[in-house]
Amino acid sequence: MDNPGDEEEIDQLICVCGHLIQVYLEKYILKTPCMRSSQTDFIWLMEVLQGNESRCYNMFRMDKHVFVMLLNDLENNYKLKGSRNISSAEILGIFLYILGQGIGNRNAQERFQRSGETVNRYFDVMLDILYEMAKVIIKPLDPEFRSTPQEILSNSRYMPHFKVCIIVNAVKFDISI
Repeated sequence: MDNPGDEEEIDQLICVCGHLIQVYLEKYILKTPCMRSSQTDFIWLMEVLQGNESRCYNMFRMDKHVFVMLLNDLENNYKLKGSRNISSAEILGIFLYILGQGIGNRNAQERFQRSGETVNRYFDVMLDILYEMAKVIIKPLDPEFRSTPQEILSNSRYMPHFKVCIIVNAVKFDISI
């Protein structure tokens, strides 16, 4: 180390190594947690459900008693279940919050203090449950469409468009018109 250029080069290497260690520590060791709100998931949901009626309607687009009735129906009849980390009320709350507010996954993550994967997974679970619910609730009175509703028959705006469909169904089901 007789050459002063060698000492300068070693000093630069030490500075670069020190900087890299600092960047590593800040990025991987001394991280600031992302989801740290004091009003987390279930606490916020219960505050909304126990608070003013209009607040519940503004957040979920339904009254509190409707939210509770829907939750009970989904739990009892459609197998909505929470896990050890998330309650069924919170799953329904996330789903209704996303739909009612027209927000995306990231906003739901922030509001409920959950990861994007969790929000997405339980949103999908709710879609599957609502699909099963729709099979039971949304069904025509006449599943084979043997009769044409009076609103269509008597309305000149609708009848030209449905006339062909009605004739096809009449032939298909051997119905006389």
